[in-house]
Order: sequence, then structure tokens, then C-alpha cells
Amino acid sequence: MKTLSLFALEIIPGYDLSQAAWGLDWIVLGVIVLIAGGVFSYVFFAGWQRMTADERATFKSKRTIFKSIKDKKERKAFVAQQSNPVKTLWRWKKARVFVYPVVALLSVVALVATPILYSYGDVIFATLFYRDDLVVNETTKLAAQEATENVITIEREAIVLLKNEDNILPLDIDGDEKNVNIFGMNAYGIFYGNGGSGEFATDYTYDRGTAKERVVKCTKFEDAVIEEGFEINPYLHRLCQNYASSNRSTNYSIAESSYNIHSGISTFSGDRYLGVSRRWYPYDNEPGVAAYTKTYSELGNKSLIEYSRDYSDVAIFMISRFGTESTEMTEAQLKLMANERAVLNLLTEHFDKIILLLNTPGPVYLDEVEDFGIKAVVHVGHPGLTGTTAIAEMLSGKVNPSGRTVDTWPIDFRRNPTYETFGTMSTRFTGAKTYPFSNYYEGIYVGYRYFTTRAIVDENYHYHDEVYYSFGHGLSYTTFNPVLVRNEVNHNTGIVKAIVSVENTGPVKGKYVIELYSTPPYYHGGIEKAAFNLIAYQKTNELEPGVTETYELTFKLRDLASWDTYEGCYNLERGDYTISVKENAWDMAVDNKGNKPNFFTFNIADDIFYRTSYQTGVEYQNLFEDVEYGGNEEKLTYLSRADFEGTYTTNAQVNKVWYNHIEVNNNSDILRNRVYQDNQVPEELRIPASDYGVVLDEPITLHDMKYAEADDPRWDDFLSQLSIDDAKNLIAGGNFTTPRIDSIQKPVSSEGDGPCSCYNSVTGHPSSTMLASTWWNEAALLYGRSCTKEGAARGMVGWYAPGLNIHRSPYGGRNFEYYSEDPLITGNMGGYTARGGLEYGIYSFAKHYGLNEQDINRNGLNVFCTEQSIREIYLRGYEIYTDLGGLGMMTAFSSMGTTWAGASEALCNKLLRGEWGFKGSVITDYNNDTMPCDAGLRAGNDEWLIPGLRSAGNLIKAVNDTPNDMRYYMRVACKNILYSLAHSNAAWDDEDFIDAGTENPRSP
Repeated sequence: MKTLSLFALEIIPGYDLSQAAWGLDWIVLGVIVLIAGGVFSYVFFAGWQRMTADERATFKSKRTIFKSIKDKKERKAFVAQQSNPVKTLWRWKKARVFVYPVVALLSVVALVATPILYSYGDVIFATLFYRDDLVVNETTKLAAQEATENVITIEREAIVLLKNEDNILPLDIDGDEKNVNIFGMNAYGIFYGNGGSGEFATDYTYDRGTAKERVVKCTKFEDAVIEEGFEINPYLHRLCQNYASSNRSTNYSIAESSYNIHSGISTFSGDRYLGVSRRWYPYDNEPGVAAYTKTYSELGNKSLIEYSRDYSDVAIFMISRFGTESTEMTEAQLKLMANERAVLNLLTEHFDKIILLLNTPGPVYLDEVEDFGIKAVVHVGHPGLTGTTAIAEMLSGKVNPSGRTVDTWPIDFRRNPTYETFGTMSTRFTGAKTYPFSNYYEGIYVGYRYFTTRAIVDENYHYHDEVYYSFGHGLSYTTFNPVLVRNEVNHNTGIVKAIVSVENTGPVKGKYVIELYSTPPYYHGGIEKAAFNLIAYQKTNELEPGVTETYELTFKLRDLASWDTYEGCYNLERGDYTISVKENAWDMAVDNKGNKPNFFTFNIADDIFYRTSYQTGVEYQNLFEDVEYGGNEEKLTYLSRADFEGTYTTNAQVNKVWYNHIEVNNNSDILRNRVYQDNQVPEELRIPASDYGVVLDEPITLHDMKYAEADDPRWDDFLSQLSIDDAKNLIAGGNFTTPRIDSIQKPVSSEGDGPCSCYNSVTGHPSSTMLASTWWNEAALLYGRSCTKEGAARGMVGWYAPGLNIHRSPYGGRNFEYYSEDPLITGNMGGYTARGGLEYGIYSFAKHYGLNEQDINRNGLNVFCTEQSIREIYLRGYEIYTDLGGLGMMTAFSSMGTTWAGASEALCNKLLRGEWGFKGSVITDYNNDTMPCDAGLRAGNDEWLIPGLRSAGNLIKAVNDTPNDMRYYMRVACKNILYSLAHSNAAWDDEDFIDAGTENPRSP
């Protein structure tokens, strides 16, 4: 039971008076009292105490006279006639009317500001007095230049040709399509990246001195198009320049202008990176139709639309949207804005060749685009600093697009089963309480798994009435003939192979993506199974016309198994399994020459239960029953293919799922103030205080532990050298770094945030969604190498990336930071990115682990979900990432059920380390009062990001209250953190850096 006392009061929500922050407040209050007391004492002793009895009598009798004098000069003269002690008190009496309120106000401000500055002071200071201490030299500049080329390479592979009727693309740059019209503000102020942790500089100065040497700089779209050899209509550009510089004045002008348009993440002031510019947000920044229909003297009194039609019959228009953390996309943002709609309508009246470029995080509404009859639609996404070059090359045909969609593009986003339980449209609260929650009612039926399965089993549901572009869709400038040559199913080894040949049957060279899907048997009311599941994929080499190459796609039988909650393990159920080569999640790939579908079927005679982990041999068990059960008194009803109509979630059902008596573990008055009894750790595991701060005869340094395995016997002695303070600082002293520890010769190490760059001032790469759109694991490897080579040269050791959450909903504001609605794509892209980073000694922290698919109300969001979908969909990507060597995880703001992710032992220890065999470190997201050290350390969360002072105070209290337990848990956490560091460039010497192709930024 919680003891009631003055110190349990929360003057500021989340800060009771027992916290260290308020301890400082007593000091501040004492200082104020001393100052106020000093002033009062001075006045009292200088005035009243110094008066004679006659003077005191005079003071009292003449005060009435003094108050009656209205004229200021007469008052001043009257006061001047009095003795000095009387003057002092009279003046104090007058001044205190103002002094008392001011002192009271300052006291309140100081009392409130102290705990806030205590917790956030380091962040506020860093924001106000920005420093970039990362190393800058010739090596970093060369790495940056190399990265800009890599950005172009990745974007070339990522561009998705959604639609190309009448072969509008590519343009005949050597003929009559050399001249092009680029309409609209967005094309001239393209979003290169996104907001929040996805931000990066687009025109940044490395040198903070007087010399302004531009090293990292964006390639504007119009410049890329001109560089490719096109001519652009200059008057359209001038219109937008003048429109922007005049703050969208309707006095449209096409006079020559040098204004540099910035519509998003491209604005900088001096040396300070400003992030997202809101000037042109949100998006509806197009000049009105009148700008194009009015006549201009510069055009011989022609209208701009008439001149443009004479200039070229090609019109390029770009729609731009961007995402950022702490918010979601809205219905309005995903549709055409009013001016965009009006201009597109105008273009359709004057041009036959309209190319629509989608500079968006992912799917947007295309119903109006279809109504306009636009024939060419291309998803270029957010291309990074220089990816616009690849877009221009795609227009000319130098690049043949080979990207594929990584999400389903629905016709109506509201008919997605996640709609009622996502983000701004759906997050519910717990009745009279204020804790947000979200239920993943759709179960495993996320994205294409829902749309295809329902279309298969529900005769009233028609796929093409629901979907514009399928998951895995992508066109090319050439044609291909994929043929399933043969297959091998080895029941002894558990290996399945599909050998597929691909012939380029078209006129130009290009790449093809082989997509392999499984169709498992389904038993009515049994384990949920989607009709199609991506099981393997392979991007071909660039094939010349007429060339055929053969590829072997391999997977394991156990990859086909489903989580059986009744058995508490994976179950490969008896029945027929079909493996098919498909053009996308819906359309079968057909052998165009033999006119045969590409699939094979094999039978599993009896259920095969996989009861132990393939990584560690640990026995499987249900770990998330509390997460699946939900906040109601009865189990939640999840979507089932046995009755899609009857189990489809409605608004009314969502509102019924919570009762006020349910304990919410991440509630600040429960988790943060939870009292732990000491000695919960078994006696044989306890570590005495004397085993901290040991001085060895032969010290063991971090460099000595380079690449040491987790079971290396040196770890005990190595860790014993840490003092208690060393351990505290390592665990709670994050702030995008790990601290220096002299006892083990560990240097300070920098950790950078952002999935698209290793730090926001280095080269910005295409968004994670675009990387996934390559469907090419080698691109992810290149991505990781490219980001981290530059980062390592500048002193980086850790990287808060990649983002492995699932695109659960097209409304996800942070979808750009994640890869796909599919876990296989997600895990491979994240895992290979991390593997590329390790080549330069940078370990990654995959985020946000787990069930953090939305950002609205993410802080403490209580998420309920089936164990099957947790394992098969939402955490499968993290498992693949771990299998591929990932060394870090970042826990989420949100909760698994009602337990903060970092305090979930099932998530951080039993699943991550127990089943998957993860050996690295687990860090919090930007921590706050819902992420206490004592609860997190006990569950397997090792490190706290920022603000460090608050974390340190919480850890100190935990060590004081439960010293025997905390000495053990801190030792475990320190080993995990230092294991990652020992496998990073923090343990490297000069030769290691040279071997990696760079230089040691820590060398003198």
C-alpha cells in the first residue's frame, strides 16, 4: 500500500515531492526566502528599528496626511521633509504593492521551472546552444561524396512505375519530347526527406568557421531534369518562384527571378539546421488556375497554359506529402488539395501526355487521378539528397524502373480493417481515465493479407473494387517471361527450393522481381491463415533484351508454419501447400510462352509442431496472453476469415472494450512509483559491492574485448573494473552518446538518430519505404554501408535505426521511417542495413520494439493484439533483423497490453534473448516518467536515452532501495551495452579503421 504523505503529492503531474527534482526546489525556495528575508530585514532594521519614539509617532500620524496628498510633486516634497528612517519605511510601504506580487510570481516560476530544467535542462541547453562536435576532415568529405552517388543508385532501384498507359514513358529526349513543362510548386520544392528523426540537411555547411564550404547539398528536381538533357519551360518555374517569394500573392508574375523555393525539409539559416520548414505546409500551395489562364506581356499576351501547350505536349505534375513523428496522416492530406485538383483538371483539358509524380511516403488517394484519365503515374517517394537525378533518368529512359510497391494501395482507405482502431480517427480512452489504447482487431490480416484473403473467401467482396495497386506491383519499360522451371521439397532437411527462369522479352534492358507466395491449408475456425503470404523474393540482374537467367529461391518448411496459441508453439498443419510465382500479391505470374500458371503444390501428411526455438533451442510458450486478452472482462473478438463480415470491427465495438477497474501498469502512479522488495534475485546470482571498482593487476580494456563472444570468460573480470558510478553513468547517461569510462579505457562514443542518415547533418538517403521498394537486399546492404561509412568517419559508433514497425495503416505518420506492411521485406531490409553498418563498426538500434505502429498518443499507448499476429507480423521483422546480426533494440513509448515495452520481460528477455538469442543492448526511446529504470532493468531494458538526469535520479533511488538486486541487474545491463560496444568501432584501433576503408576520427 502506498503511504500517504506530503511527499506523495504531485504539484506538477508526474512529479511527486519525493523526487530529486523537488529536492532542488527546496534549495531554490530557500534561496528566495533568504533573499526576501534579507530585503525585509534591511528595510526593518534600516527603518523602524532606527526610529526614535517621536519619529514612530510622526510616521503613524503623518501617514494619513501623506495619503491625502494627490499631487506627485507635493508628495515628494512632503517626504523630503521627513527624517531618513521615516523616508525608508514610507518608500517600502509604497514599493511592497509591487514587490510582493513580483516575488510571489518569481517563486512560483522558479518552483515549477526547477524540476523541468532538472529533467530537460540538457536537452534545452543543447537546443539553444547547438554544437556539432563530430569530426570533419577530408575523409568525411569523400565519404559524403560517395554517399550522394549511393543515394542515386538506391533511388534508381526504388522508383515504382504504377501506371503507363499508351507507353507515355519513357520520354523521347532525342525527339519532340526534349521540351517538358513542369507544373506546380511541389516539383520545384520537392520533399527530399521527412520530419522528426527522418530529418536531414539539404544544404549544410560542414565548416562552421568563416569559410562556407558546401559539401552536402541537394539536387533540385528541375536541375536534375536539365542535367539529364531536357529543356524546361522557364516561365512555369518563374511563376512558382515569384509566387513563393511573394508569399503566395495572387498578383501572378513570370518575371525573371532567382528565388530558391523550399517547400519542406530544405531550409537552413546560417550554420543551424532548422528541420522542417512550415512555410508551405500543409501542401495546398499551388498557384490557382488563374495563374495559368491570365495573359502575360512576356508571352505576347498569351496565357501561360497556351504558351505551355505550344512549348511541349508533355506536362509533369508532382504531388508532395511528408510524414513526421508524433502525428499521423489525415484523410485530407492523402487526397488532392483544392488547388492541386483544379490545376490537374486544367492540364487534362490541354495535354494528352501528363506524368504524375508522387513525392509521398506511401499510398495516397488516386480516385480523382483516375477520373482525370492521367495515363502515367510514378511513385518516386522521398528520394534523398540527390535521388532526383534518378527520377530524371527514369523520365528519359536511361533508368528502367524496377521498384515494386511495399504496401497495398486501396481505393478507399476507410475500408481497411485497421481504420477504426488507428491514430487520430480511432484511438480510444479508458472511460473516465485518460490512458489511450488501441486494439489490433485485424489480427494477422494486415495489408494484402486482408484484401486478398477476403476476396478469395467472400463472394460478395470484389478485389478490384477495393484495390488500385496490389502489394508487389510495379511496371517496366520492357516485358518479362518468368517460368517456374522446377521445385524441390526436402522433408528431411526441411528446405524448399523454387528454381525460376526469367527472360527479357521486351525491347530494352531491365530488372524483374521474382515474388514467391505461399498458400497454406485453412480449417474453418482453426488457426488463422492468409490466402497469400510472401515467402521469398529475388531481384534479377539487369537483363538485356532476349537474355534469360535462372535463379534459385530457398526457404524453410518451418517458415510456412503458423503460431498455434492452443499448443503454444509453431504448427505446420497437415494439408496441401501451394507455392506460386506471382506478379504481385493478387495476380499470378503466367508463362507467356507456355501460357501456364507458375505454381506447385505439396502435401504435409500430419501436423508438425516446432516446439523449440531454431536460434537457441529454448522451448516455445505463449508469452503475450495478457496482450491478447485486452482490457475487457471477456476476450477480444479478432478478425477471422471464418466470418469476415461478422468479425469486422465497428466503432461501437471499439468503444466497449475497456473497464475503468483495469490496472494500467504504465500509469505514472503505478509503474513509476512501484515499490520493489530487495533480494528478488537468487542468492547465487547476487554481486557484492566489493565486486565493483576492482583494480586488476593487468587491466582489461574495451579494446582487449574487441569481438569477444558473450560466453568469453574474461567478461567477469572486465566488468568488475566498473565502479557503481561507472555502471550508473553507462545505464542512465545516454543523450545520444555513451560516457567515457577510464577504468576500461572506453572512449566517449556518439550515437546518431535517423533512418535516412547516420546524423541529420550528413548525407540524406531515400526514405526507408523507398529502400524497401527496391525489393533488393543488396540495396539495403549498400544503404547501411553508405550511411555508416560517413558516420564512422565523423566519429559515430551507434545508430538509432532502422525502423522495423509495420505499415499497419496508410495513415501512419511515420510509415516513411519503416519499410512495409510485410514482415519479410521489413526484416530483410532492416537486417541487411544493420549488417552494412557493422562493416564500419556502427551498431544499430532497431526501433520501436514493439507494437509502436502509430505515433498519436504513443506515450503509454496500451496496445492489444493476438500472440499469433505479434509473432507472425509485428515482431517477425525484428526476429529476422536479429538473425542477420542486429546488435541493438530501441523499446517503444507504447505498451504491450498495459505494460510499457521496456518493462515487459516477455518482450525484452524471454522472446528477444531467450528465444531469439539476441546478445546486444536495449535502449529506451526518448525516455520520460513512464520509463523508470528499476522496472526496465528488471525486465531487460539496458540503457536510457535522455534526459539523463531524470534517469540517473530514478536509478540512484533504485540502487539505494534495492542494492542487492540492482547490483546484479546493472551488471547484466552493462555487459549487454559493452558487448555492443566491443563489436563496434569504439573498440577499434587505427588499423581497424584503415581495413574498413576509412580513418580513425579519434586519432590525434
